[in-house]
Amino acid sequence: MCEMGAIPLRNAEWLADAVAVLHGAYAHIHPYMAVALCLAGTAMNAVTVVVLTRPSMLSPINAILCAVAICDILVMTSVLVFVYHFLISASFRCDPDDYDRMWAYFLFAHSQSTVILHATSIWLTVLLAQIRVYTIRRATTGPSEAITARATGGIALVTLCVVALVNIPNFMTFEVSF
Repeated sequence: MCEMGAIPLRNAEWLADAVAVLHGAYAHIHPYMAVALCLAGTAMNAVTVVVLTRPSMLSPINAILCAVAICDILVMTSVLVFVYHFLISASFRCDPDDYDRMWAYFLFAHSQSTVILHATSIWLTVLLAQIRVYTIRRATTGPSEAITARATGGIALVTLCVVALVNIPNFMTFEVSF
């Protein structure tokens, strides 16, 4: 019997073998693909922020989309540094300086910030869906602004703070020690 994760699979050794072969092939190109995706994603999100912050583009929905793009820029920048250092640079050397205290603190900050920022991005997307539902429901009463652009900035900040507070147990689980 084959077990992949928590799922027992009967007569599926072939699947484990196929996954191992795929992993062996993909592991070599993954860091480079991740760098390319992070660079492209960061550039595209930066363009999104520039476009959505133009005076003619200011709207509540665009403010939330801008906040999502900023979260994604920060996540991808952190992932870019992580992948380049740990999976490309340091993986080919055996230099203890590649894993010193500074990099340990970076890894700690990276793991926490990416969880918080990615979760914030997801919850802001949920907020977009809620605004859409609310707007559709109010459409029968005539045109109106359901929420202001300024309020969406506050909502995005509150969302970030709530996600950070919810992340406190995760934050307290890990520590850097030497």
